[in-house]
Amino acid sequence: MKRQLIVLIFSSIALVACNAFAQPTPTAMPTLPPTMATPSIAAPTATLPPAPPGTPTLAPVPPATATRVNVATLIPPLTAAPTPASKRISFAAGATTASVQGNLATNAIDTYVLRAFAGQTLTIDVASTQAKMLLSISGADGQVYKSMSVGAANFSVALPATQDYFIAIAAEAGASANYTLQVSIPPLPTVDPRPTPKRISFAPGGTTATVQGNLATSVPDRYVLRVSAGQVMAVRLVETQGRAIIEVSGADGTMLVPGRAQATNSSGNVPFTQDYFIEVIPLGTPVVYSLQVTIPPLNLVPIRIVFQPGATSAIVQGLVAPNATDRYTLRALAGQTMTLKLLSPNNQAVLAVWGEDGQVLVPDQADATNWKSKLPATQDYIIDVWSIANANVGYSLHIDVPPK
Repeated sequence: MKRQLIVLIFSSIALVACNAFAQPTPTAMPTLPPTMATPSIAAPTATLPPAPPGTPTLAPVPPATATRVNVATLIPPLTAAPTPASKRISFAAGATTASVQGNLATNAIDTYVLRAFAGQTLTIDVASTQAKMLLSISGADGQVYKSMSVGAANFSVALPATQDYFIAIAAEAGASANYTLQVSIPPLPTVDPRPTPKRISFAPGGTTATVQGNLATSVPDRYVLRVSAGQVMAVRLVETQGRAIIEVSGADGTMLVPGRAQATNSSGNVPFTQDYFIEVIPLGTPVVYSLQVTIPPLNLVPIRIVFQPGATSAIVQGLVAPNATDRYTLRALAGQTMTLKLLSPNNQAVLAVWGEDGQVLVPDQADATNWKSKLPATQDYIIDVWSIANANVGYSLHIDVPPK
């Protein structure tokens, strides 16, 4: 009996252990219709028993509120250190050197800027009796020509570009100092690519000189001669091989016959006493030429044209010598219209017209035989009849100046 009881107890214990480790079979949940909301289960609210008498009451703690912090208001933005404005160096009119006095504060850098051209040489020297000075030079394009790490306080450089150049000055060990900055920029050398002119001389008592020349395809010949104000200078170019033109100008830069006129002869009154240059320019091929220059003595008295009472026109006739000039003058008012007509065999005589004030109205290289224009000023007007032939030329000059 006791044995049976013990077996029964062990069997019960084994059965309980088996049930504990057995996995329950999942039960399928019923599917709710789409329109049916899932019921919510309210959490049970615990009810505390009343506190005993005499228990201190704690004040309610308000719920914590999150505050958004603007980080930008706490950390100021980074700013670059201020750069002192560069002081521009200017040269006095005609000067090539400028000097600047400066006062350098402790740990400071003074900067200057100046404009220079490519090919110019920039020389800089900075000196102080209070400290050793440091110097740097750079271009607006960023190229550094001298840094402060190179201790010299003077420097010279041939500039490669036309731009602004910056000069920075400091004192060694950041000391303060009074200093003198000297800048020198000589002008660019001017090289005249044209050949040295050959001077034309006249024989004693002569008024005409002739020179012979040979030209390559691109290099002109230049001549120079002295002419007095008011004299008439006639230039005539004769090519025996190739083609060429002339250009005539004064030493003061006044252009009497420009190259664009494509002229081979010219005659006119020169405005000033000075040297005049005659250039013979080839037109792409080798040239063999003869250049004749005629300057009559300054005794050409102009003939005054006078209209008959009530008349507004006149006709004058003359005979002009080879490569010479007959000169006429008449008074006219500003705003009047002057008409000129020159008749000669084969148009071997041409006109030149200018005012008493020196303004040229008809240049002789224009080879004009007719002209009409409104006059710019009230003054005497000079009319030249110039022969372009090697023989005497008869002519008839018609002048018409109606009233305003």
